[in-house]
Amino acid sequence: MIRMSRWRRWSVVAMLAASPVLGAVGCGYPCSAVGCLEGLNVLLSGGFDPDRTYTIELSRLTAAGASPVMTCARTWPSTGSAQMSCTSALRFQADPWWIEIFDSSISALRVSISVDGAIVGQQDFSVRFTSNEDCGTCTTASVEVPFPVRPIWGTQGDSVFVNCGSDDLGATSFTATRDQLSSEQLQLLSAMQEVPNPAPAASCRRTADMDCFMRVSYNDNTTADHWARPSDETCDPSPPEKLVSFATFDPFRQTLGCWYSKQLTAAANEAAAGSGPLPALDPNAVCEHGIVPAPGTTRVGLKVLDGASHHIALHNCNLVADQGQIELQLFDPTGSALLARSAAPTTPVDPDDGTCQAIDFTFPAAGTYVLEMVVPPSYESPTAFLSYE
Repeated sequence: MIRMSRWRRWSVVAMLAASPVLGAVGCGYPCSAVGCLEGLNVLLSGGFDPDRTYTIELSRLTAAGASPVMTCARTWPSTGSAQMSCTSALRFQADPWWIEIFDSSISALRVSISVDGAIVGQQDFSVRFTSNEDCGTCTTASVEVPFPVRPIWGTQGDSVFVNCGSDDLGATSFTATRDQLSSEQLQLLSAMQEVPNPAPAASCRRTADMDCFMRVSYNDNTTADHWARPSDETCDPSPPEKLVSFATFDPFRQTLGCWYSKQLTAAANEAAAGSGPLPALDPNAVCEHGIVPAPGTTRVGLKVLDGASHHIALHNCNLVADQGQIELQLFDPTGSALLARSAAPTTPVDPDDGTCQAIDFTFPAAGTYVLEMVVPPSYESPTAFLSYE
């Protein structure tokens, strides 16, 4: 399992990532030199492969969908300089790095870049026009399209890490490679959309609202980080967070199947009080179930389908030396016979893994075994993560 250290609001890694540059610009140049940059200006930046021909399609976005307004072919002939050839019913001018459309009615724009019919980058922009009188009156807006751009998941997505939390539920963590994801999860990842130009949040204090961090790793050894929250608003405007639309993210979150820390701990406490069944975990290579390390003992069940070897680990714990050490104890299905005690890793582990206690055990038979988390009285931490695989 791929793991990351947890910190910030829900013990989540917060890696800052740049997002598309959007905004309004004035004329900005001497009138005698270029006149007014009237209309919508699309700036192309980044690295284009000179051996490829790119098709760049600009579409107007409305409630009814996307309507193409311009199609361009960007080539790099043997002459050694890039060329751009465009067609549109609108008045325009273009070069290989810049497109100007003389139209100020486009409020939302989609830019799609494809090679041989396959989309290799797509981005949506909210367009804001302003009027400026530097060169007479011009109404203008500008968006910058960094290339390569790609879908949040697409064909290059190789693995995904998600950490979510709220005051009501606590925190949970999920990591899966492409081949560990279900067909439904792959479809939901492919359907995720980035929030264009997210507004700053009025408040970023802890609330009952879900707050999630997602990192996608690609097969070219790059990553992209996104946040998701119901408001679709940013809590780190400078540099800006990338946000995935919560409406497209939450269906994926609902499929994860991992316990949240306050849910699992509440169920364990109910079982200890005799008012509910013991919560039992299935072997799972993708979940790190959240659990609250409250002083005392907390018991959960581990389902074993047959006599097999399993790895049990606790993460994000024992971080402060003078708080004492959490220990895991494994019991038989009756909960009375001690089978194994956990130990700290004997070899250095990746700091991003965060494993503090682990048990490797070959179970003699099928059944629901009892795992006990023993927490010293001085221990203080809101969340630990329990994996069973």
